[in-house]
Amino acid sequence: MWISRLFVLFMIYSFFGWVYESSFTTLMDGRWQNRGFLYGPCCPIYGVGAVLITQIAEKVGSMQNEPMPLWSIFLVSFVGSAVLEYVTSYTLEKLFHAIWWDYSRLPFNLNGRISLFTSLGFGFAGIFVIHVLAPLVESWVDMLSAIVIELMSLILMGVIGSDIALTATALVGFAEIVATAEESFNERMELLVRRAYRPALRRVTIFRIRNVDSARIKRLRERLSIKIQDIGKSISEKIGDFDQKNYEPVIKASICNGEQVVGFKNKHTGEFQEEQYIRSEADLEAFKKKYGLTNIRKEY
Repeated sequence: MWISRLFVLFMIYSFFGWVYESSFTTLMDGRWQNRGFLYGPCCPIYGVGAVLITQIAEKVGSMQNEPMPLWSIFLVSFVGSAVLEYVTSYTLEKLFHAIWWDYSRLPFNLNGRISLFTSLGFGFAGIFVIHVLAPLVESWVDMLSAIVIELMSLILMGVIGSDIALTATALVGFAEIVATAEESFNERMELLVRRAYRPALRRVTIFRIRNVDSARIKRLRERLSIKIQDIGKSISEKIGDFDQKNYEPVIKASICNGEQVVGFKNKHTGEFQEEQYIRSEADLEAFKKKYGLTNIRKEY
């Protein structure tokens, strides 16, 4: 009887939680939002929270022979809701790889699972439940006979059990179905492409080879040769070139003022041809890059 009564209260609070969540989100988004983890009109996290705070308040009140203070109700609801929300969010995400709420946009949040402002709101909600909602709901339930409460609890257990099974199956099964279908589709498409593409490619290649005459091959070779020459000229213009057989790159440095000039020195006559002044290390690196050099000998 005691467990059946608590379960009926749990279901009623869960329904009220669903009404609150769905109404609030619908007003905020401007369109209907069916909130909750389950398909039916039920948010179990609200039912668990409401039943826990009412039981704690009842136990503390009986121990102290006086009602639980408001600040205690607020503190227990504040901390308890934060723990309950975080654990529930983490568990649902790990089990079903889905997120039912996200407080990342709110300040003072923890991993988007809980936030300071929502926990404060649940703290005040705990006071509302203890002093307004619980007395009203419990008076309704206590008006029922024991057999009716037992029957209601059994029916509600069957309903929520079926809902949980259906929801879990849909969430887990849907992900597996999608993954399996995608894998099967990719395998079939890959096999289809292989069967259609490879023979066609062989036929096209053979056709092209058979139908290309010697004159066309000659023209293609000439065009390719011209293209290679153009590329070589372009590279030479970008990189720069010099007579490596007769010249070597040299940096002429002045001992007096430190002035440096880079150029090319004739290996046979010693004649030096200036290219540019070296005012910084960047100038020297640019010169090396232009002519494809790594090391340059320095003369004073």
